[in-house]
Amino acid sequence: MFCNQYDNDISTWSPQRRIHQIEYALEVVKQGSMAVSLRSNEYAVLLALKHLSGKLASYQKKLIHIDNHMGIAIARLTSNARVLSNFIIMADGRMVLACLLWAMMRPALIYTSAHLQSAKTYLERYHEEFPEASLNQLVKHGLYALHDTLQQDKELNIHNTLINIVDKDQQFTIIEGKELQQYLGLLSNETGRLSRAVVTVTE
Repeated sequence: MFCNQYDNDISTWSPQRRIHQIEYALEVVKQGSMAVSLRSNEYAVLLALKHLSGKLASYQKKLIHIDNHMGIAIARLTSNARVLSNFIIMADGRMVLACLLWAMMRPALIYTSAHLQSAKTYLERYHEEFPEASLNQLVKHGLYALHDTLQQDKELNIHNTLINIVDKDQQFTIIEGKELQQYLGLLSNETGRLSRAVVTVTE
């Protein structure tokens, strides 16, 4: 049987007990750009690589503000994510507590992409440092994880990188553009842990 007979709706099961629409969505996420979340005892940071669909296209933003202390990162399906984020904001629904507690108990979370393993390996190697890390150290670990997922001819710069920082005294803040330069400079000062230098791009 052809799977396209059963992939027209998210509620349609195939005879093999599969929902093809969900499988398609998961596969698309695997091909998306990387997003990494880390937390310490004082801070939580969310870092993402912006997606560039073509040389003449502009970068797509990957972080969406939900509330003063909450945001989400997009892996691939930007239009779907914006619809869902708008629904969350407008509906003001209850958070699934089990998922929230599970997330809070972990020092680092990985969001899938085509180069998941590289970032996962880095974070597993250094995750014991996260709880006591300062803000700059936490951001630096996240940038290293993002850097490890890049192709050989790509570099982190102020155009393709996004950082979000949250703590008990600071609301959800997205850092991008020229404001990123101070954080990218943290990597430039430690070239020993990088196989290639971080590019500084000025507008």
